Amino acid sequence: MAKSSFTADTSRATPKLATRARGDGTQDIDELREHYDKLNQQRIEAGANLANAQKEFADLKNEAVKEYGTDDLVQLQEMLKQMTAANEQKRIDYQTALEKIEAELAEVEKRYEQSEQGESRP
Repeated sequence: MAKSSFTADTSRATPKLATRARGDGTQDIDELREHYDKLNQQRIEAGANLANAQKEFADLKNEAVKEYGTDDLVQLQEMLKQMTAANEQKRIDYQTALEKIEAELAEVEKRYEQSEQGESRP
């Protein structure tokens, strides 16, 4: 096979916009390379993003196993439901205890005021 003696003529600039404006959908080799380079860069970035997402997913699964004993989504959702219900019950109990304390404090203040009024009478 004979070597090609073709060399690109770089002395004249190819008007890229002119070929794009032709309307026939054809592109010159520079435009095609530019398009390829952009697509290739997107492919590389997508691959890196995928690798990062897969690593993060694996890390989160390991963390779930360590902390909750499972990485099964259904089991974790059920555990979350149970924890949420337990927290709600604790909140209700806390609110009830605070309301009881407030009522007892109000009763103590009422008795104190009554005793103050009784002592001040001649």
